[in-house]
Amino acid sequence: NDKFYTSPKNILHNAYDVIAQECNNRDLKLQPHYNIVKEKKNSHFWCCTYYVKWPETIKFVSVGPTKQEASHKAALSTLLWLRKKGKITKEGYPVFIGKNEVKEITKTTVPNLSLDHYVLQKMNLISDIYQHEFIPKLTNSSTNEMEYHRDINELNSMEESEDNNFGKFKPKLLRNSKYFAKEKVHLPISEYKQQFINLLKHNRIVIVQGEPGCGKSTRIPQYVLEAWAQDGLLEGEHCCLAVTQPRRIAAISLADRVSSERDERCGHIVGYQVRLKSNFNPATGRILYCTTGILLRHLQSDITLSHFTHVILDEAHERDVNTDLLMNLLRNTIKINPKLKLIVMSATIDTDMFKNYFNDAAVMHIPGFTYPVKYNFIDDLIELDLSKSSKMCSNDSPNVVHEDVLKLIHYIHKKKSEGAILCFLPGWEDISKIEKSIPHSNDILQDSDQWKIFSKAPPGVRKVILSTNIAETSVTINDVVYVIDTAIHKENRFDNAKDPEILKTSLTKIVLNSKIYSNNMDALEFMSQLPSPPEKNATRRAVAELKELELLDDNENLTSLGKTLANFQLEPKLAKILVNAIVYKCVTPVVDIVTLFAANTELFATSLLNKENIKNVKSQASKDSDHLAMMRLFETWLELMEQQGGDTAEKYCSDANLVHHKLITMNKLRKIHFDYLYNGLHNALPIADDYSDNNELIKAVLLSGVGTLLKRCDWDIVKGRYKKKNVFLTSFNQKASITSESVNFKRSSFPEAASLKNCKEALNSAYQYFIFQMTEGGECNLKINEVWNKILE
Repeated sequence: NDKFYTSPKNILHNAYDVIAQECNNRDLKLQPHYNIVKEKKNSHFWCCTYYVKWPETIKFVSVGPTKQEASHKAALSTLLWLRKKGKITKEGYPVFIGKNEVKEITKTTVPNLSLDHYVLQKMNLISDIYQHEFIPKLTNSSTNEMEYHRDINELNSMEESEDNNFGKFKPKLLRNSKYFAKEKVHLPISEYKQQFINLLKHNRIVIVQGEPGCGKSTRIPQYVLEAWAQDGLLEGEHCCLAVTQPRRIAAISLADRVSSERDERCGHIVGYQVRLKSNFNPATGRILYCTTGILLRHLQSDITLSHFTHVILDEAHERDVNTDLLMNLLRNTIKINPKLKLIVMSATIDTDMFKNYFNDAAVMHIPGFTYPVKYNFIDDLIELDLSKSSKMCSNDSPNVVHEDVLKLIHYIHKKKSEGAILCFLPGWEDISKIEKSIPHSNDILQDSDQWKIFSKAPPGVRKVILSTNIAETSVTINDVVYVIDTAIHKENRFDNAKDPEILKTSLTKIVLNSKIYSNNMDALEFMSQLPSPPEKNATRRAVAELKELELLDDNENLTSLGKTLANFQLEPKLAKILVNAIVYKCVTPVVDIVTLFAANTELFATSLLNKENIKNVKSQASKDSDHLAMMRLFETWLELMEQQGGDTAEKYCSDANLVHHKLITMNKLRKIHFDYLYNGLHNALPIADDYSDNNELIKAVLLSGVGTLLKRCDWDIVKGRYKKKNVFLTSFNQKASITSESVNFKRSSFPEAASLKNCKEALNSAYQYFIFQMTEGGECNLKINEVWNKILE
């Protein structure tokens, strides 16, 4: 540190002031002692002495022609000595605890849990009987494959669409003209219509690189349908298209737009299917816009996609997990279904990579509209003071300066000609804060109302769209003239890998699904076939976790439970929690908690603005658990919806600052999760809530699946100093923070003595459950009653 050499005296004195305060000993403060050393011929020097008492007793003496130079040398000598001993940082902070001492102090230790002899005996007995008697009987009574495939189809149809008849019969034929493309507006792709049709006629896989605005997403599906109507229809061939989109709003808006262009109601010939919402009539429908996840579900129940004749993989450049999986699966499906054709489309596609991946597939390029785009950076806008954003750009942790975003919106509105403003923001909290600061703004749109962003504003009204990067691709909003890009977006990362998404995502669910798609193919082999295979160790970790969850056996094949849980659209750990909730008879609260936290969405309207209020609301429901608090708030809302209606429930949300329409979505997901249990496990275990009031058991069931614990310490080492404070560490000894909206924020005391009591309580609940199974269980339980008898003796 240069300051060591330029200002050693200030650094030394400041450091020892801290040392004296930390050690509560004023005698440790430093004072230089001076005296004059006389030489011959009347010359003299100044001598400076420091008497140091920490970390050991020692003195430093230096001389110089002036008092200042002598003290400078003595202080520098002292600092260099402290630095050599590792007792001061290069910034000048004293180090009370060295690196080796820190390692020793922070060694992970597992606390001892004392169990009395009776409990240990019971646990050993249960383990022995489970391994040697229960598992063999369970294996012999596993569900046959026919029942398993029936359950898959039930789950697929139940979750993804209200219409359970999709794909069960061919749609009826309408007159030919109904299937012709309608082109009210001339787009660049119109010039390439016949070229595309000819290319598709002679190739099973076609890659379309279409520039933005060319019309590929709306016209290509219509061209495919028209070509069939002209040739294949006469020969009695079937035609049904699946057009995948990475986002649900894109699938819905494209289906609406194409239907409008064709002067048809959405769902008749062109419709959509996204999670929790569908508008597609299987009796007449031919073009289905859907999310990539929906097509994966179709593949899960029918690997040949026998109902579809064409799959159009749109926006393929986005390379999300589902898109990568689809490309691999479709490449194999093409081989086993000779009637299926595949069209891969994107504006910025890597044609060489995709061409090679799909075995030298045919490629065509379509130009698009090119609009002149003028870029403005915050430093260019001298009329506005955006200095806070400029300063933020140099920070390690980026965040949106809402004040500056609002300045820009108001500036464009007042100074610029008409045209909509599209503002990219990283998340709900930023959108919510800015939306509330714009005069006369609408509420944040529900999913069902998001089509309004495509409507043109009336004269004299400025349309402002606040969105995450969901609006960056897949959708075209024609009247947008001005774009404010905060250049910040949120991204979930499993590790520090770069794009594509498959490289930065937990692979556990992907590997589990791959076993269904590939009939138990080796996970490493399956993953190696993806366009960008993940690291082998990441795949191995996923396999190990699935084995630990008992979803894969030692040979890496799906277990009976694994086959069932593969159909749960949840992370395997969360799916296993639901199963354990059945075993321990606390199903409803656990389903509610899993639903709320699996959705990964913010349920409070102003979570960024008023965290203290959120904590207070949750604390009224539970003083020590955010999971239990959110579950009780949700269940209060459900009760109000059922007993007093939507208006009362909405008022409750307003009072508690909850987002009503998001809770409606949560309720739909909740019903799906209950359906998973009823359809996947109802033949094996009854669903009951005998112990739903046992809070500690509910927490134990959650832990049984997640398996993640934070270690609490009542001290920390900050800049080499021992501090008394609450600190939470992960299993890797990384510090974790409890955010200010948590009911445990700044909590000073935590329960310590409850562990043994709760352990016994949980075991006792299990014994009562086994008794119930023996005395009241259904026919499926009779064959294991004799085993549980031994446990209960």
